[in-house]
Amino acid sequence: MTLAPDISIITPGAGRPRLSVVVPFHDVEEYLDACLSSLSLQTSAAFTEVILVDDGSTDGSARIAREWADRDPLFRLVAQDHSGPGSARNTGVALARGEYLAFADGDDLVPPDAYERLLGTLERTGSDLVSGAVHRVGSFGTKPSHLHGRAIQGELLGTHISRTPSLLYDVTMWNKVIRRSFWDAHGLRFPEGVLYEDIRLATRLHCLARSVDVIDEPIYQWRERSGGNPSITQERGTSANLSDRIGALLAIDADLSACSPRRLRREHHRKVLTNDLPLYFRELQRAGDGYRTMFLDLANGYLDRVPSRLYTALPARDRLKFHLIRTRRMADLLELLAWERTVKPGATPVVRERLRLHADLPFRDDPSIPRRVFRLSVAETAPVTRVVPVPRRPVIETREWTDGGVLVLTGSHPDLRPLEAVLRRRGTGHRHSFPFVQDGGRFEVRMPLRAATSFGRTAPLLDGTWDLTVRPVDGHGPGPSAFDHSRLPASGEETVVHDAKRFRFLCPRSGDPVVEVSADSAADVRGACAQRRIQAGFYPRQRSLGLRDQVTFVSWKGKQCSDNPRAIADELRRMGDDREHVWVVRDTATEAPEGATVVRQWSHAYYEALARSRFVVANDDMPASYVKSEGQTYLQTWHGTPLKKIGFDIREIRFASGGAYLDHLADDVAKWDLMLSPNAYSTPILRRAFRYEGEILESGYPRNDVLHSPGAAARAAAVRERLGVPAGRRVVLYAPTWRDDLFYEGGRYRFDARLDLVRAREALGDGTVVLIRSHHLIADDLYDPAYGDFVVNVTAYPDISDLYLISDVLITDYSSAMFDFAGTGRPMLFFTYDLDTYRDHLRGFYFDFAAQAPGPLLATSDAVIEALGDLGSVAAGYEPARARFAEAFHPAVPRSSAAVAARLL
Repeated sequence: MTLAPDISIITPGAGRPRLSVVVPFHDVEEYLDACLSSLSLQTSAAFTEVILVDDGSTDGSARIAREWADRDPLFRLVAQDHSGPGSARNTGVALARGEYLAFADGDDLVPPDAYERLLGTLERTGSDLVSGAVHRVGSFGTKPSHLHGRAIQGELLGTHISRTPSLLYDVTMWNKVIRRSFWDAHGLRFPEGVLYEDIRLATRLHCLARSVDVIDEPIYQWRERSGGNPSITQERGTSANLSDRIGALLAIDADLSACSPRRLRREHHRKVLTNDLPLYFRELQRAGDGYRTMFLDLANGYLDRVPSRLYTALPARDRLKFHLIRTRRMADLLELLAWERTVKPGATPVVRERLRLHADLPFRDDPSIPRRVFRLSVAETAPVTRVVPVPRRPVIETREWTDGGVLVLTGSHPDLRPLEAVLRRRGTGHRHSFPFVQDGGRFEVRMPLRAATSFGRTAPLLDGTWDLTVRPVDGHGPGPSAFDHSRLPASGEETVVHDAKRFRFLCPRSGDPVVEVSADSAADVRGACAQRRIQAGFYPRQRSLGLRDQVTFVSWKGKQCSDNPRAIADELRRMGDDREHVWVVRDTATEAPEGATVVRQWSHAYYEALARSRFVVANDDMPASYVKSEGQTYLQTWHGTPLKKIGFDIREIRFASGGAYLDHLADDVAKWDLMLSPNAYSTPILRRAFRYEGEILESGYPRNDVLHSPGAAARAAAVRERLGVPAGRRVVLYAPTWRDDLFYEGGRYRFDARLDLVRAREALGDGTVVLIRSHHLIADDLYDPAYGDFVVNVTAYPDISDLYLISDVLITDYSSAMFDFAGTGRPMLFFTYDLDTYRDHLRGFYFDFAAQAPGPLLATSDAVIEALGDLGSVAAGYEPARARFAEAFHPAVPRSSAAVAARLL
C-alpha cells in the first residue's frame, strides 16, 4: 500500500471527523466522477472524510480520484496493488478516523441527505448500526431494490436480527452507517481474496450488534450496469463467483450457529433456497458441463445441512428444481428451466389427483419422483378473490397452421389501436413483426414462418426459441400477449415440418406463447454418438472415393455466407466458373449465393462435401473433425489485419477454451496449403503467429473489392433501402471486437456494451442511426426497448462490407474493421476504455496504436458522444493520419479477388 505521493493526512475542520466514508474502486472510470460528486454534495460533508482506495486500477479511475483529492480536502487518496474489494476496504478502514464508518462503491451514487439521515438516527437511538433502503439505478432510470425491499419493510428502531429475521436479506455494506467503537470492539475486518466479502460481514454485524436501526427512506443508489463490464453481483457465470458465494453462505451458517437461535438459522436456509441458489439457475442454461457439475457439487454440499421440511413450504415448481438438484439430474433441471421460461412468472398449472391439487409440471408422470414434490404448497392453495378487468392486451383464442406453414392466431382485444405481433429470438437480436388485421374487438394475425422478412430478405425463421409478444405499431407499450387458457391446447402441440425445419407453437396452460424452430435432422446424425459413428465410418469412406472438381466454402464456422470466401466465390462466377459451389451453414435459412449448394453442418452431405471437394476455402479454423483428403487444397483466407496479438504470439491464453486453442490451431495450420495476406505489414506476422511455413499470397482481402468497385454508390443505396435507413440520415457503425476474458462458461462471449446508447439517442437526435455489429463469437442479445429506431442490430446482416459502404463514421476499439474501413477514407472513433488492460495484459499489440490511430482514442461513453456531435472538426483533425493509415494497411489492390480466384481454377 502506498499513499499518493503528495497527499497528506488532512483533517476537514477541527477535531475528529464525524463520519469516514471508505470508497474502494477498480476500473470504474465511467462512473467514478458521478459517485464522488454525489459524496461531495452530502449535507453532512462538513463533518465527513472520504477515503478513496485505488485498488490497482488500469483505466483512468486513479486520475479522476486524484483530481478530486487535489481540489477538495474532503477526499484523501490511497493506492495499492489490485487485491480485491475486501482488502481495499480494510485499507480504508485502517486510515479512517471518524466516529462512524460508512462504505460506498465507486460506481454507485449517494443521495445528498443520506448520511445526515443515517447519522441522525444513530445519535438519537444509540444503536450500533443503521441500515437504509436502496434503489437500483441504470439505463432504465431508478427503481426500488428487490433484495433490500425484502430486508427493509418499514422503519424499525432498536431492533435485532433475532427479532427481525428479514434483516438476513440486508447483506450489503454500503447502505449502512456503523459506530466505529462497535467495529473496533469486535475486531471486524472484511474477508480478503474472495468475492461476496460483504454478505458474511453484514450478517455478522447484525448478529453482534446490541441493537440496530432500520429506516425505509432510500439512502443509496446501487448501479445496475447494462451490457458489458458487469459488476460482481451481475457476473455469476464463473466458477470463482459460484464457489465464493457458497463459501460465504457456509460462513454465515457458522456465524449464526455461534450467536443466534436455531429459528434464525432456519430462516437463513430458507433465504438460500428462495434467493441465493436461484440466482444461478439462469447461468446453468448457458454454462458448460464443468460449471454445471460444480454447481451440483457445491449446491448439494450446502443443501446437505438444510432440513427436509423446509422444502415443503416452497412452491411446487421450486420444490421440483431442488429435487432434481438433490438427485443430480442436471439435464432434467435444464429442461424444467427451459419450460419455465415459456410460462408466466409465479403461475403454476394445476391438476386434481385423488382429491388433491398438484402442480402440472414437467416430469409429473415420472414414477421416480415422489408425488409430494408436485403437491401445491399452502400458499399456492390459499383462497383468493379475483377481480377480472377488461383485458388490455389481446387474448389469443384459436390457432391453426395452414398447409403453407403460416401460423394463424385469432382472438379478441378491445384496444382499437393498430397492433403487431413480434417474434424475438432468445439470445440474439433477431426479431420479426406481423401486423394484426382488426375488425372491431376481433383480430387475426398471420405469421408466415417459412417466409419471414429480415433486412429485406424473405426466408424461414432461424432455429431457436422465439418469444411472441404484442405491441402497438407505433412501438409504445410492448408487452407479452395474453391468451385464453380454456380454448387453447396446452404444451402438447403438434409439430409441422417445412423446408427441412420443424416448427412448434407452444402455449403452456399458464404461460405466454413461444415458437420453437429446429432442424428436421435424421436420427442418425443427431447427438455426439451419431457424429462419432459418421466420423469413424461414413466420412472415411467418402474420402476414399476420390475428389470432385468442386469448391466448398466455410465462412465464420458456418454462421454466414460472407467475408473473403463469399468474395472469392462471386469472383469465380464472374470469371465463368460453372463448377458446383458448396456452402456449409449451421442453419439452412442462412442467406447463400444464388445457385449454390447448401449443406447443413454435421449432416451426411456436409461430410461428403468436405471429403470430396477439390478445394476447401475457409476464413477461420476448421473443426477438429475435418480431415484433409488426399490431393485436396485447403485455402485459409483468415479474416483481418492484426493489431492485437494472434495465434502463438499471444503471451497468455484467456480464451474460453484455454490452452486447447493453440493445440487445435496447430493441427489446423498443418492442413493449410495457401494463406491470404491483406498487406505487406501482415505477411510476416501471419507466418510467425501461426507458425505457418507454406505459401502466402499477398493479394489484399477480396472482401474489400466492393469498397472500390464502380458500382459502390448504387450498392450503397440498395443497402440503405434494405435496412430501412432513409437517405440523408447519418449512419454510425459501432463494431467493437470481443474480449478474450469476458465469456460465459460454455465458450460464448459477452458483449461489453459500455457505449450509452440511450444517452446518445438523447444527444444526437433523429438525424442519426447507430448500426451495431457485434463479433460473431458474441452470445448476447443487444436489444433494449429504450433504443427505439435509433439503434439497428445488424450483427446478422450477411456482409459487413455493405455496412462500410453506407456508414459515415466507424466506432470501434481494437477490431480489424478499422483496416477495412480505412479504404473508405471516412472518419473513425476509437472507444478504448480498457486500452491499458487490453494492450498490456490481455492481448498485446503489434504496433504503437496510440501513435498511429487514424482517429481519437476515447476513454468514456460521454467522450464518444461528444465527438459524434462535433464530427466535422474531429474528422478534419485526423485527415492526414487517416491517409497514412490507409496507405500502410489498405493498399489500393484492384480486384484482389481475381488473383485469388485464379488459384482455384
